[in-house]
Amino acid sequence: MIPLSAHKNSGRRYDTFPLLHLFLVLQFYFQWGDIHIHEFMVQIPGKIDVKAVANYIRLSEVTQEDADTIETIIPVAKAIICKNTGLKKDELDKHDDLIIVVLLLCQHMFDNRSLIVDNTNINKENYMNKMTRGYSLENIHNRNNRNNMNYKKSYKVLDYGYYTMAGTNAYFVTKTNQDSYLIKADKINSGEIEYTFGVFDGHGLQGHFVSQAIKQFFTNCSYFDFTTQPMILSVFSSLSSNINNSKYFDSLDSGSTVILVHINSKKIVAMNCGDSRAILITKRNNSNYLSRRNNNIVELSRDHKPDIPEEKLRIERSGGRVDKMYGMGPYRVWFKNEDYPGLAMSRSIGDRLAHRVGVSDIPEIKMFNIEEITPLAIVLASDGVWEFMSNEEVSDIVYRFEDNKDGSTCAKKIVERARQVWENTGYAIDDITCVVVFFKEI
Repeated sequence: MIPLSAHKNSGRRYDTFPLLHLFLVLQFYFQWGDIHIHEFMVQIPGKIDVKAVANYIRLSEVTQEDADTIETIIPVAKAIICKNTGLKKDELDKHDDLIIVVLLLCQHMFDNRSLIVDNTNINKENYMNKMTRGYSLENIHNRNNRNNMNYKKSYKVLDYGYYTMAGTNAYFVTKTNQDSYLIKADKINSGEIEYTFGVFDGHGLQGHFVSQAIKQFFTNCSYFDFTTQPMILSVFSSLSSNINNSKYFDSLDSGSTVILVHINSKKIVAMNCGDSRAILITKRNNSNYLSRRNNNIVELSRDHKPDIPEEKLRIERSGGRVDKMYGMGPYRVWFKNEDYPGLAMSRSIGDRLAHRVGVSDIPEIKMFNIEEITPLAIVLASDGVWEFMSNEEVSDIVYRFEDNKDGSTCAKKIVERARQVWENTGYAIDDITCVVVFFKEI
């Protein structure tokens, strides 16, 4: 790998102040700590190589995943810079390479190691003791708070609704709907109402009993602090034990997904176990950094599929195997030398047989500050929706209800559209369930 210092002829220098300002703004927004920046300049080539930059600043252990993450965060950095410096986006489009360098430097600086910039060793301790032109993170932080004190926005749940539709078997006969849903409102001591919404997609011969039991568990569950991860994990552990020890059904080869979203005045907490999904749709023309690729969608969960590298590794270490059925269809979980149970997800509740070979009942948890997301709506749905509909297609339907915010009708339209796509495939149709939650600004 050629270090950047070898590209002197193709390099160019940037003024110190924009680089300094960019540094401070990024550190503030990504909460990297209160530090002061020493003045320096960085030489970079006309066309950037992320891993070469990492090598240049001695971040030698950078992986391709790190490099990809840095590249996908560029739109985030641009939005932050535009908001805080008055620069226009088209002015920044020319400087992706600069933004990458700064992001890498910021990441590296907080690893308690020295920086190497233009062959000059900058020790972190000395680095923190120097200031330039009176700029510091604290100054920017205070100024930002003063400027935005009167513009703090908050949001609350306005309306919500659901719609569910049973699928059909291979002979187009309507079958038992194995999906369940949850809509729950808890009034806490402060008088505030906190909401919990869920979708549970059962599978296996007794999957409908499992999903219904999960709904009942959370319906009867005493209120707990959803913003505390150990508490969430403890509740899910109790749920799993409750399902696996039920006297009313056998969860040996039956189970269910769980997608839960809890909403209070400050946070949105998403808990996912399986391949049901939740997305948040923000207001139009929203530049918030949590929206992906400027399409106004925040993914509250990810589908737990067996071929995800870390999921596959866990399964294989537990004596399982990840493979397709006869080379067709989705990846499934099997015993190493046997063709069962064939579960098409890597996490679930129940499914005791599949859990022997690495399928997990531990939820993936994501938390978001509600005032930073500017939410319009949240959609939770079983994979009957997501099998043939993209996040963008679902959000297009949601935006039709941006004015009247009718959760029930919106959920029905999403389910009906998904059903139409399923019917066009000519195969058996999955159960389809959707919950839609609309917000209002207060």
